[in-house]
Amino acid sequence: MARLESHQVELDLEPHRIREAIDRALHSGKKLLLAHPVTVSADGSLPLVRFDMELIVNVLLQFLENAAKYSAPGAPVRILAESNGKQIEVSIADRGPGIEEYEQALIFDKFYRGKDNRYSVQ
Repeated sequence: MARLESHQVELDLEPHRIREAIDRALHSGKKLLLAHPVTVSADGSLPLVRFDMELIVNVLLQFLENAAKYSAPGAPVRILAESNGKQIEVSIADRGPGIEEYEQALIFDKFYRGKDNRYSVQ
């Protein structure tokens, strides 16, 4: 966060297939996801997108880690990548408890932890 806020992050923007980033994140998180069946829907005809591969893999991995951490063993995790006009949209769905409506506006605040996880470190 300190690097981002001080504008010290240099992006390595190159054209990539989003499926490659998904596959790399799945490979990195395979031990965490062993207890979860994972399905990926990412059409091979999706266009190339300019992004920083390392950073996007890290973002995807964080979402996958959260899905594994907050879902019961055996609960499925689904990854969907699709074109939405000029953008590629990636969603990760799990069977965790979800985020209460009043907390949804807060989840992207720096260091925010949900009410049920404020005092636990995982």
